[in-house]
Amino acid sequence: MNIRDTISGKRGDILSLLSLLDGSLIAQDSDSYHLEQMIRCQSKDYLHQFLHFGKENGFSSVVVTGSPVLFRTVHNPSQQGFPEILPVVPNIRGLMREAVEHGMIKAGMRRAWRVGPIRLGGLGMRSIGKVGLILKKDFPTLLSCLVELEVAEFVRYHSPLYLLQAQITDLAVVMNNPLILQAYIRCISRTSDSGIGYETFNFTRTASFLKRWGLRCDAIIAPWERNGNHMRESKEECVRILKQCSYPVWGMLPGRFAPPVKNQYDWAKDSGLAGMVRDDYDSWGTG
Repeated sequence: MNIRDTISGKRGDILSLLSLLDGSLIAQDSDSYHLEQMIRCQSKDYLHQFLHFGKENGFSSVVVTGSPVLFRTVHNPSQQGFPEILPVVPNIRGLMREAVEHGMIKAGMRRAWRVGPIRLGGLGMRSIGKVGLILKKDFPTLLSCLVELEVAEFVRYHSPLYLLQAQITDLAVVMNNPLILQAYIRCISRTSDSGIGYETFNFTRTASFLKRWGLRCDAIIAPWERNGNHMRESKEECVRILKQCSYPVWGMLPGRFAPPVKNQYDWAKDSGLAGMVRDDYDSWGTG
């Protein structure tokens, strides 16, 4: 079974809890109701309800970011009746929030504690040869260590797909630096047999550079709106490049919590999308 068949739910869609788990995501139509759902999602019982609702309503997978409440709630997704977990890594915003709240040393210790001594020891052994590059603050090496630390937290879920955070993907493209993406690919491939995916806010350039660099890509998530908002370089160019892709692409509606309307779905399917990433009230069961 390929990645598309594994993670696609009803109409090919994927559930997302990014805007609920990551409080730093500010949306254009955020309101008191959405803030209420974000607060509720920090409760283990309510997060359990959100995930169970998603599975019951046909979502096969859910996009998440590393969060203490997620790790407290989810132990074995299939046995708990939850969708497959699709992690977005690294959760830099989460690390920065923990650093502000607890200090950098305590933030690192909290993450190490969640990983556990055995996996942390393995990470340490693999990092011995990287000490020189780490001391030189080599960005691909630092990224690899951060991603591997987070993957160690997610490894128990046997996720079918990992996604590189959009800011890191787009930074690599802007810098024309394939080493950043190569470090991410090596980390995922070394620690799991999961698929390699990317979030991006510049689909055409990311797809073009991945092809030029000859790098593995099993899936992409990118903005995809019928009116062309957030689509880079342009709506027409995105549709053209999509038709050349050998991997599935899912669209997202950044900053919008209303479910996609029918004409958005029809246009998305006609353009060749695998489906939409649903981060909205209806998909959470709160509409």
